[in-house]
Amino acid sequence: MVGINTHSAIKNEPVFSNVRGTIAMAKTSDPDSATSQWFFNTVDNSNALDIKSNSGGFTVFGQVLDNGMDVITEIEGLKLCNSIPTVDISFCTDPAGAENYVTIYQIVIVDSSSATAANLNPPKNTLVNSGDSSGSSSSGGGSMAWVSLLSLAIFSMRRKIKLVK
Repeated sequence: MVGINTHSAIKNEPVFSNVRGTIAMAKTSDPDSATSQWFFNTVDNSNALDIKSNSGGFTVFGQVLDNGMDVITEIEGLKLCNSIPTVDISFCTDPAGAENYVTIYQIVIVDSSSATAANLNPPKNTLVNSGDSSGSSSSGGGSMAWVSLLSLAIFSMRRKIKLVK
């Protein structure tokens, strides 16, 4: 794997809620640390990812359109090995090669302007400026698997897997 060069970190702007089908930036505990990693919300993660106490919330910058969630659901159904979706691997102890990882080769950007918020339709994040809801239940852990998956995709694995039906 070869790392990629990144630009400066972006300013965290948690305007939209981390609901199913949204795409958000991954970051560290520093709210303004997102650079090149992002993830799909496969469930409603708003109770965990929209709150101020979670490093200021997570910036949603896009959403999956049309039948794209079918592809995401197909990836989500793959066997996990150390939290990473894998293909054709029997046990996590098997040596994994590039052929065992999902690689995303193309993502269609519908609106490439820098101000795309006007065209997004997920609900607004109402939790980031309200009281802490850390007592709420959520399944935010599932999104972290997607962070790992997308990290691998960014590092240019070589196997192409047909995901579109």
